[in-house]
Amino acid sequence: MLSAHKISKVFWMRGAKKPLHVFGGVSLTLRAGEMLALVGPSGSGKSTLLRCLAGLEPVTEGQVVLLQTNLSRATRTAIAAMLREDVGLLMVNPPLVPSLTALQNVELPGLLAARSAWSNRELALRVLEELGARDIANKVPGQLTPPQAARVALARVLTQNPKIVFADEPTGRLGIEDSDTVLEQLGNLTRKGCAVVLATHDLHLAARADRVITIIDGAPRATLDHPSAYTILASLERSTKGATAPTPPPTPDAVLPSPAAPPPPAPAVRATPPTPAAAPSPPAPPGSVRDGSAADAAGGAGRGGEVEP
Repeated sequence: MLSAHKISKVFWMRGAKKPLHVFGGVSLTLRAGEMLALVGPSGSGKSTLLRCLAGLEPVTEGQVVLLQTNLSRATRTAIAAMLREDVGLLMVNPPLVPSLTALQNVELPGLLAARSAWSNRELALRVLEELGARDIANKVPGQLTPPQAARVALARVLTQNPKIVFADEPTGRLGIEDSDTVLEQLGNLTRKGCAVVLATHDLHLAARADRVITIIDGAPRATLDHPSAYTILASLERSTKGATAPTPPPTPDAVLPSPAAPPPPAPAVRATPPTPAAAPSPPAPPGSVRDGSAADAAGGAGRGGEVEP
């Protein structure tokens, strides 16, 4: 379905002293029924790579073979015919014809393929109904919200029945419900034998792919087969920071306490000699206080203590 061999893309910017290298050294293959995801940070070159693979832009070096057509040798007319008949496009900003209604935009592939007007309209209305977009059939693109425009673009691709779909951030402006609809329909296409190429920041969307290629600074860094979102993230971390894959945070049971600081030394205690025992008092004469010294008697008398006569 698709193969690329050491392709690169270079732009010459006006006034620049040197060219801008968007990506280079990319080689890949894609078979029928497979989904390939191109993942990388903004500015990594994945969207330009997708456009080159789809025949929307020429490569600077290397060659791309799409549906048995070498894009470097094909004429613009041949590429346009292939895009019209066998290639579906889903973009973050869907390229809808602004002067046509949503229904007419969905009918467009069938009209270009010379499908009968009655069967073409019936198919377009049925697909819009399945996507929950039947009520916007008569609106023009300027009256549609981003999720509605995305459903119209998806309906157009489904009526086209393409052999391969190129999707650039197809869920970039969508909520959870609309994103799930796009994912479900792309999965249905692959089960019917259609190949899908994604360029996305969404790691959960990329994890649906059979194969993921991570791209950093225009260079492919890793190819992952059936990865999880965490595996993709770990690969990106290794590529961008040169560090080992991050480990998941430990569970509370696995957290070891920090070693306690040693207690401060106890203050030195100086021994004091024992107090000598007091000499026994002589027997108290009559008129003294019972069971107490003379000082205690004075204190007791001062406090109203009771004294024998």
